[in-house]
Amino acid sequence: MQIIVVSNSPSKRIEYFVEAGRSLQTGVRFMTYEELFNCLPSLRQAVVKLEPWVSCETDFLKYTLFNDEYKTILQRLDETALPDDVHFLNPPHALLQALDKKEAKRILSANDLNVTPMLDTPHSFDELAQALSGCSRGCFLKPRYGSGAGGIMAIRYQPRQKKWVVYTTLQKVDRVIHNTKRIHRLTKEQDILPLAEAVMHTGAILEEWIPKEQLQGENYDLRVVSGEEEIDYVVVRCSTSAQFFLQDNSPAFSFQPYHTSSCLYCLPRNAGQLTDSDSR
Repeated sequence: MQIIVVSNSPSKRIEYFVEAGRSLQTGVRFMTYEELFNCLPSLRQAVVKLEPWVSCETDFLKYTLFNDEYKTILQRLDETALPDDVHFLNPPHALLQALDKKEAKRILSANDLNVTPMLDTPHSFDELAQALSGCSRGCFLKPRYGSGAGGIMAIRYQPRQKKWVVYTTLQKVDRVIHNTKRIHRLTKEQDILPLAEAVMHTGAILEEWIPKEQLQGENYDLRVVSGEEEIDYVVVRCSTSAQFFLQDNSPAFSFQPYHTSSCLYCLPRNAGQLTDSDSR
């Protein structure tokens, strides 16, 4: 049985996956999506892992076009008949569901898993301000489609003082909105408005901010590694910042990872209340 990892271009994630296979004395081969389509009819005895679209594009609006292209490829793969001995490790239809945050929340809720409360989707800055007026703890405005922290805006608004506080990786430079991969704190409405409108233009969801639990003085959330219905590992990701959901390199807790045989005893009792506030 051969293992194939697929994307439009190699990436660090793929390098780590190949390295993991090597450590298990299992060969892993890389293919582009185009190469996969060409060889699928003749492919035999293979497990295929589909990886996200790789792009160095920082223009936020252009990056959303890559998400659209990736979804089109997944839809095409989902409609392609596979040989009996070829299987997807992560099926295209499941990836399409995961790329849609609204659909992912619906599926989680239908399976009795906690999700962060969603508010009505705003379609203008005035509608956003109105929605935030009734949400004292603040909200997250997120692109509905895609993965990663790009485009997420953590927003608090005090309507009486008309005071805004926003944390986001987005920044407008020379009339272009970029995902900078670093957090910016914004308080001026004229700086916030074009960013929020860009996120809403691509399709967005608005969800209530739920404060994270703390572990030894740090905010934390959980990363769960599972296969089918079995949970293999639970990793705790910690930060002193309340906005660490926007960062890609938040450190794992020092005694990580937890194996399922002990994770229920190592974690705080209330750590079992999982939410999808950082769905990617």
